[in-house]
Amino acid sequence: MNDITPYLENIKLLSTIGGLLAGFTLAVVFQLIKGDERTQLTTLTLIVFLSALGCFVVSVFNSTFMVIGSNTFAFVKGQASSREDLPFAFHLAVTISMGSFIVGLLLFTGGIGCSGWLYSRPLGLLSTAIAGVTIVATFGVLMLMSMNF
Repeated sequence: MNDITPYLENIKLLSTIGGLLAGFTLAVVFQLIKGDERTQLTTLTLIVFLSALGCFVVSVFNSTFMVIGSNTFAFVKGQASSREDLPFAFHLAVTISMGSFIVGLLLFTGGIGCSGWLYSRPLGLLSTAIAGVTIVATFGVLMLMSMNF
């Protein structure tokens, strides 16, 4: 096992988690479309969740194609011994995949914050507070991760 194998395993994990979140987002989108309520807030919530779905789909497809392509590329089969030896296009694909996943995660969390307002004011306040704390915690984790790499 070389230094690249854990890197590829992380990409597979990103694809799996992105696929799961895309499925959850799609379920919410179908529920919002199926509902009888047609307010501006419902439309806004639907747009936020659809945007998150788009980001997750980009991340999943990009990650999947990277993993499929890495099985046939020569740099994974022994010519590259570390992540620094990988071509620029591979790093760009990882950046796009991670970026779209993070944006999708933030949009998904924002959609959860919006969805509470569809029911009542107290639930809207609670869901917005939970979404805010989740977004702050997500940025905190991302900051900690960036210091380790």
